[in-house]
Amino acid sequence: MGYFGFHEIGHALNRNANKFAKHLQNLRLPCQALAILITMIALSTNKTPDNGQQTPMQKTKNFIKENIGKLTALSFIPIITEEAIATIKSDKIIRNILSTKELKKVRKLNTIALSTYVGSAIFSGVSANIGNRVRDYIFDRTNNKSLKHKVKKQNDWR
Repeated sequence: MGYFGFHEIGHALNRNANKFAKHLQNLRLPCQALAILITMIALSTNKTPDNGQQTPMQKTKNFIKENIGKLTALSFIPIITEEAIATIKSDKIIRNILSTKELKKVRKLNTIALSTYVGSAIFSGVSANIGNRVRDYIFDRTNNKSLKHKVKKQNDWR
């Protein structure tokens, strides 16, 4: 467990020694909030047909709805980048401190840890896409049933 401390030192170096990485650290919460926001937009929006008369807001909502999986996964890019930079910095520190055997262990742990962030990005994107499709399927079925019901009632009048 102590091997993860080197990675955390990499985060501290990012915070204090590198302006780009510090900005990436500061983007962590806004990126997570962005993923939630765009998912909520997609789940609360009905796709409007592209008849050439859409407002910019409708075009934006349609774009989000059609690309929700990709957008959600892409919102993780700053987080993954900052984690990778912290890992690289920790590698530079431990090269001269640890034995080759221990160095391999730390690198393996860091690779596994970084892959969990990549996996989270992929899983979030796939989940948002599936959730959006399920929501649209349920909405379409419900909407079509109510339309059929209305048509049936109108036919009963005759």
